[in-house]
Amino acid sequence: HVAFIDFISPYGPTLWKKGLADLYEQVEYDGVWLDMNEIANWCTGECISSDVSINMNNDRDSEEFDKLPYLPGGKDLNHLTVAMSGYHYSKNEVGKELFKEYNMHSLWAVYQAKATHEFLVEKTKKRPFVLTRASFPGSGMYT
Repeated sequence: HVAFIDFISPYGPTLWKKGLADLYEQVEYDGVWLDMNEIANWCTGECISSDVSINMNNDRDSEEFDKLPYLPGGKDLNHLTVAMSGYHYSKNEVGKELFKEYNMHSLWAVYQAKATHEFLVEKTKKRPFVLTRASFPGSGMYT
């Protein structure tokens, strides 16, 4: 089973920085390669093992993301990643729609890079080296 830190949540970056601090105590470093820093599960949508009983509250309309005018590579957007209908942390008066995985997928890596950058600046007092495979406009500020 795999779990992903929700960097959209205000608690996610705190948890990530704690992990970075634990590693830093073992070996000092001033750069990080964030490899595979997109939410991927090597399944299409949800990965549920047949030997695990999980009550998934899946309110997904099966056609919500399947009839888009453009599908990259012609594949379903859920291909080898979490369901586009999944939700990230939301404490927003406007509603959950702004925090669906469909809308946040590309931003997840930016938030991870931001938390990593902030930790390294605080710890080393220098400009850090943060290499990431995933990118989005604005991420250059942290990578």
